[in-house]
Amino acid sequence: MSWFIAGFFIISYGLTLGLMLDGLGPVRRDIFYSDIVHTCAVSVSSTTLSAVFYAPAAFELFLFSLTAYSVLRDARLVMAVGVGGSSTPFLTVFYRDGILAFLVMAGLRVWNIWIYLTQPVSTFNMRTQLMWAANVVLITRVYMNLC
Repeated sequence: MSWFIAGFFIISYGLTLGLMLDGLGPVRRDIFYSDIVHTCAVSVSSTTLSAVFYAPAAFELFLFSLTAYSVLRDARLVMAVGVGGSSTPFLTVFYRDGILAFLVMAGLRVWNIWIYLTQPVSTFNMRTQLMWAANVVLITRVYMNLC
């Protein structure tokens, strides 16, 4: 199973890299520096750039399904009440934060795809930064709760 997960990860992110490189072709010729926002920007979009979010979403859905399977398998332990709460507080925190992280990141991926497909190019910059910020907050939350 570990080899399958590692292989799936490598394939999904390799596919993402290929789609990104393919999508940057038309965008690369149109890049310019914006004095208004003090960053590089583009005024065109590529049809394959929205697909960059599909492969990682499939991999995360696969990991979430493995986590859901583990939750169901360990439900007897997690739901058992010991002194002062759950008899397995580590599993409770791990599963709770993992499910929360998946739901937030899946929602942001869907939102990013929606932005790419329906919104003007000027809104593209906000999607990636919001996803990075949410990812940092979620990872920090999981780490702090596990510590």
